[in-house]
Amino acid sequence: MKINANGTEISILDSGEGFKDSYLSLTDLAKYKNPDDPRIVISNWMSSYSTIDFLATWESLYNPNFNRMEFQTVRSEPGRLVMTPKQWIERMSAIGITSQAGRYGGTYAHSDIAFEFASWISPEFKLYVIKDYQRLKQDEARRLEIGWDTKRELSKINYRIHTDAIKEFLITPELTKQEKGYTYAT
Repeated sequence: MKINANGTEISILDSGEGFKDSYLSLTDLAKYKNPDDPRIVISNWMSSYSTIDFLATWESLYNPNFNRMEFQTVRSEPGRLVMTPKQWIERMSAIGITSQAGRYGGTYAHSDIAFEFASWISPEFKLYVIKDYQRLKQDEARRLEIGWDTKRELSKINYRIHTDAIKEFLITPELTKQEKGYTYAT
C-alpha cells in the first residue's frame, strides 16, 4: 500500500488491524529531502534531543516494555547525541519504529511518529502526507462500509427465505396460534 505526497511515493505497512497501527516508510519520506541517501536524513533527525524526547513520550504512552532507564542514560550522556533507528529500537525496546534490512527493507514508523518526521523535513510536506493518508483512510472506510451494507442485505434476503420456508413446510392449518409462534421461534 502506498500514498503519494506531492510526488513522493510513501510505502505503508499495515499491522492487520486496519489503519489503527499503520507504519509509514521514513526512508521514503526522507527521500523528499535527500533522494540519494535518506539514511542520513533519518539519522540527523534522530540525533536531536527534541526528537528522542518525542519518541520517548510516544513509547511511554503505547509501549509497556519501553526501557525508561536506558532512555534516561542516553538523555543524560554528555556530548553530541548520535542515534540511529536500529540503536533506538535495540536500546529502548521500542515499537514505534521498525527497521528492516534487505531489498524491500527500510525504516518504518507509526503514523504519529512519521507525521512528526515529515514536519521536521518540511511543514508543507507534512500537510501533503497527512492529506493523502487521510484520503487512503477514507477510501478504506468506504470499502468497509460497502461490505457491512452487503452483509446486511444478505441477512435480510436470507431471513425472508427462511421465514417463507417455515410458512410453506412447517406451519400447518391445524396448529394453534401459540404453536405457530413457537414453531417460528425455534
